[in-house]
This record gives sequence, structure tokens and C-alpha cells, in this order.
Amino acid sequence: IAIFSTICLFLTGLEICWRIKERGSTEGIGSAPFHMGFVSGYLWLHYGVLKGDRRRQMRTTIFETVCLTLMHLYVRYSSDSTEVILDHLGLVCAAFNVATVAAPLMALGEVIRMRSTENLPLPLCFANLLVTSEWLWYGILVDDFYIKVCVVVCTLLLLIMCCG
Repeated sequence: IAIFSTICLFLTGLEICWRIKERGSTEGIGSAPFHMGFVSGYLWLHYGVLKGDRRRQMRTTIFETVCLTLMHLYVRYSSDSTEVILDHLGLVCAAFNVATVAAPLMALGEVIRMRSTENLPLPLCFANLLVTSEWLWYGILVDDFYIKVCVVVCTLLLLIMCCG
């Protein structure tokens, strides 16, 4: 029963996409459930892989496929301009990237308490600093606002981690 109801849950997004298609617009319907479902599904897939749970892996792979399909349909029928979609997606991508780069700061309490940077993954921080600097140049070359802002914030965080 749980597998059947889970599949039905996965497919409820089709009803949303059907409404969008019928209206010819996404007005009033946000894409957050599709995006967050995809991120959540990816994390559960990782959990299933680590646990060796083949059923969870299979269900989650199907769910991820459904989410990707629904996100594609959402964008296809979106009444928003490509620029608006890119603005929203760029903001989300930048936020996730900053969170990823800032993740080593989770050890900051331990660093302050121990008065030692021993627990900071400095090779990761230095590699991130190098790669982020390269992406800054790319963002400048292609004049991409979200890449530039994201990597400037990330570079500042990384300089604090590496030099602070």
C-alpha cells in the first residue's frame, strides 16, 4: 500500500502541470514544490545508497525522474519570461553555492573553543578559493550577475576561512 500511495503522491504534480497546460500559464502556481521535491529526493537517494536500501533507491530514482519531467513542463508552460525564470533560478543556485562553500564554518564553534584551526578542512577551503576565483573571471567574462555576486561572497568567506 505504501508503495502505491507513494507513486500516487509522485504523480500529483501531473495534475498541477495539467492545470498549467489548460490555462496556458503558470500564474499563481509556484515551482518551489518541484524544486524542493527534487532536492529532497536527491538527499533521500543518497540516504538509500548509503543504507544499501535498493527499494528506496528505485522509488527515489523514479521520483527524481518525475520531478525533472514536471520541472521541464513547468518551465515550458510558464507565463514568466525566460529572464524571470533565470533570475529565480540564479538566486537559488547562488544561495545553495554559498551554503556549500560556507559549510566548513559549521566547525567554527569548535575552532573558537579549541583556539585551533585543526578542525577546518583547509585543503578544501584552499581548493574552493582557487576554483571560486576562476569562476569569478568566468562570471566577469560572460557578464553573469548571479555568478559574479555568488563567487564574490564565496571568495570573501573563503578568504576568512583560509587567512582568518
